Formats: sequence, C-alpha cells, structure tokens
Amino acid sequence: MIDIDSLKDWVAPGNRQVNIQLGGPEPLGPDHEKIEVYDYNLRAGQTIADVCQINLLLRKKMQIEALERKVARLKSEVEEIEYLSETD
Repeated sequence: MIDIDSLKDWVAPGNRQVNIQLGGPEPLGPDHEKIEVYDYNLRAGQTIADVCQINLLLRKKMQIEALERKVARLKSEVEEIEYLSETD
C-alpha cells in the first residue's frame, strides 16, 4: 500500500516530484505499482517501493563517482593519443 501522506511530506520542502504508476498492460497487470521520486536541486531520482527507501544523496554520490571514472578513462585515452601523436 502506498503511503501518500509520507510522499506528500517528502515533497513538501519544495523542488521535488513524485510520480506514481498504477496498473498497466500485460505483463505488468492491474497490481503493478511504481513510485519514482526526483529532487530537482540534487538533479537525482530513484524508483522506490516505500518512502523510507529514498536516499538521493547516495544516488547522487554514485552518479558523481561514475562520472569521475569516465573522466579518468577519457583523460587516459587522450594522453595515449597525445603520446602516440608525439611518437609519429
């Protein structure tokens, strides 16, 4: 059961959104429930089953770490290309 009041409390500080999807075509069926929360200040969101699962700071930290790994990989590729260009 979705606790709408708790979701309203979470949204109350502002700049946040909750989307609730109920039912759907097969294979989802009439019992399907999906709750998505998004914080526009953090620019992060997640799918939850209960309001107590909301942890957007952790989600944002994971996004930043993934971007840092990507930047490091791209820097390494650029350095390799520069090195190969110098040796030609």
